[in-house]
Amino acid sequence: MIKHFAIALTLLMLSWPCVAGETYSTASPVRLTPAGRNWVELTLKKLSLEEKVGQMLNIRYFTDFRNFGDDDYRAFRDQLRKYHIGSVTLTVHVDGPVLLKNPPLEVAAMANRLQRDSDLPLLIAADFERGLTSRVSFVPDFPDAMAFGATGKPGYAERFGAITAEESRAIGIHWDFSPVADVNSKACNFSVDERYAAG
Repeated sequence: MIKHFAIALTLLMLSWPCVAGETYSTASPVRLTPAGRNWVELTLKKLSLEEKVGQMLNIRYFTDFRNFGDDDYRAFRDQLRKYHIGSVTLTVHVDGPVLLKNPPLEVAAMANRLQRDSDLPLLIAADFERGLTSRVSFVPDFPDAMAFGATGKPGYAERFGAITAEESRAIGIHWDFSPVADVNSKACNFSVDERYAAG
C-alpha cells in the first residue's frame, strides 16, 4: 500500500506543471538591492576588526556526507564560528589517483548546512575546471578547457562557463576557480585523471 502511494505521489509530482520562474530565481548577475546594501553597511559597522579579518579567510572542507552531530563536524563548525570565517572551498577526498566525488545532493546539503551554521553568509567556492564533474559525481562530463580552445569558437567556452555557473549556483557554490589562464608548457601537465588514464 505504501509503495503504491509513493509511486502515485512521484507520478503526480512529475506531472505537476513546471512553474520555476515563479518559484526560483533565474540565472543572472547578482545585483545588490538598496535593502541589501543597507544590510551590508550596517553589518560591517557592527563587526570587530577580528571579525573583519575572519571574513577575509578561506578554508577548505569536504563535500562527503557527514553526520552533522559528530565530533569532527562540530569541531569544524566551532572553528568556523570562532575565527569568523568568510569563505569555504568545498573539495573531495583523494584515494591515490582517484577523486572520491559525491553526488550533487550531498554537495548541496553540505553547502546549505555550512550556511546555516555560519553567523554570517559564507562565500562558498569550488574548483570545477571541467564543470561540476571535476568534483561532483552523476553530472554532465565536459572536456578540459584546452578542448574548447582547440575549437576556435569562443561561444562554446562561454556556453560551458554559463552551464557550469548555473549548475554551481544550484548546489550552493558561488565562486568557481575556473576558467583559469593556465599555460600548458609541459608535456606532463595533465590532470590527475588523464595521467592515470594514459598509463
